[in-house]
Amino acid sequence: MYGFLITTGEIPKDIPLDNPRRLTANGVHFYYSPMPKFENDKLFYTDEEKTVLLDGVIFNKQELMDAKGCGSWRETVDYLIREEPEIFQKELRGSFCGAVRYGAVLEIFTNQTGEKTVYYTQRDGLFAAASHNNILTAYLKEQGVPVEPDTRACRELLCTGALLHGSTPFQNIRRLNAGKYLLVEEGSCKELRYHMFRNLPEHDQPLEECIEELDKRFRKAVDRIFSKNEEYGYQGQCDLSGGLDGRMITWVAHDLGYRNILNLCYSQSGTIDHTSFKKMAEDLGNEYYFLPMDGGDLLMDVDEMVDKFGGQVTYSICTGANRAVKDLASHNIGLSATGLMAGEYEATYAENTHIPPSDILFRYSKVVPYVLPEEYKTDYENNEQMNLYEEDNLLLMTSVAVRQQEWEAVSPYVDVEFLEFAYRIPLKWRTHRYAAEMWIVTQYPGAAKYVWQKTGKPVNKSFRNEFYFPKAVDDVRTMIYRCINKAARILNIPKQLIFQNEMNPVETWYRTNSRLREFYQRYYQENISRIQDPALRDDVRKTFEEGTAQDKIQAINILGIYKRYF
Repeated sequence: MYGFLITTGEIPKDIPLDNPRRLTANGVHFYYSPMPKFENDKLFYTDEEKTVLLDGVIFNKQELMDAKGCGSWRETVDYLIREEPEIFQKELRGSFCGAVRYGAVLEIFTNQTGEKTVYYTQRDGLFAAASHNNILTAYLKEQGVPVEPDTRACRELLCTGALLHGSTPFQNIRRLNAGKYLLVEEGSCKELRYHMFRNLPEHDQPLEECIEELDKRFRKAVDRIFSKNEEYGYQGQCDLSGGLDGRMITWVAHDLGYRNILNLCYSQSGTIDHTSFKKMAEDLGNEYYFLPMDGGDLLMDVDEMVDKFGGQVTYSICTGANRAVKDLASHNIGLSATGLMAGEYEATYAENTHIPPSDILFRYSKVVPYVLPEEYKTDYENNEQMNLYEEDNLLLMTSVAVRQQEWEAVSPYVDVEFLEFAYRIPLKWRTHRYAAEMWIVTQYPGAAKYVWQKTGKPVNKSFRNEFYFPKAVDDVRTMIYRCINKAARILNIPKQLIFQNEMNPVETWYRTNSRLREFYQRYYQENISRIQDPALRDDVRKTFEEGTAQDKIQAINILGIYKRYF
């Protein structure tokens, strides 16, 4: 495994890191096994003043070197640390995490968007941090430190699909959220924030100006990704599905002149995800790889996915990507460009004219009651900001873990400069995907000709472009869709049997795939007794026995965590 372990405890004898490099300074032991890609972006060194560990990929490395007048990347980082030792990382852009030790102070950080995970614990005079739960728990067990389940957090995961507010499945182990760093000093540690995306106040520009600025920043974000691949001689990879996000990345990359691109699609055969974007990849001359997910056998990869995610999220969110990554391991891929969190600029969590207060959080399962703790809400100004940090960063961005042992993965939609501007576009343009659709139609009409899964039509022939009355049309379509959903629930008919273009029709898979049903029943019977806490065991039992296929996935996920770790 690639990653790092940092500890003030005993030197480990055996940790799951591949031939780690080792440094010790001021009683702190550093162990680092870097993925052998983007080597010149990474740093690991110590001198009389400090120790530095920087992992990942840095998009603005050359920009910073030029701005600071430094001849090397190490000199540049030294300069940044001298300027602002506590928060030098705020100047970095990319997918990164790391640590700085200067004197008796140790700081450990993740990037602004959270795809690089950092976990830590402090107990009985021992401090330890690692880039993956598996590294940290293995070290603690080797040191004789008990690793026990956090039943409150596991119940939260059962309901929401993610572990929120820094929780993990383990007692006394926490995760750093996006834009935060950990300050360890004089035997204590505390989490501090160095960056937060704010979605107020709004810009007042007309729609045309907003789109022009949005496009300018997006092109820079995409260019950063694909130019980094070219810098190291890697092939760029971009996911394609039936929405707007992947097509925009692919089209803009091609428009910028990049050609060595692999498009990856994993879905049901014959869906819009498959047919429409195979045509798009062919039209652009890109290499295309399709992984069929027919039948849902991928949902049986429970143990493997729980292990890769460290139990942090619902195992099923990336089973397709996981198998595709293994199939593509021989390709010379450096950075994967995903469409993760594109919903942020599309105002997924906002309403028509306002952003609600912090209160509503997405849930994967509603079988057992769940009330969002008040302390979760107080960190945020409104619901959109809360969902960015509590759901998207801690759930969606965690899903890139399935790729991070083979290549790096980023999303241009959370490029710092792009999202900070997009977040402040007037809500009347952001809601109902209005600005997103107009952006494609006006700036990239060629990309607008491919069918959009949401409407079943090309983007340039969608309802709002035909009638120019987006809210009224969307309201009618949304009402019809909700009525069909409600009728399907009452009649106990999976909506995927009605809407046949679903990318992941888990209800249909469960009903039609006897192997999957038998696997879930057997897995449930063999592992339910592992949960010793009666309340959690009852919640898992109720979720599995009374819930839908998605609910069963949530229950199986908890059982997989108990099987793997407890």
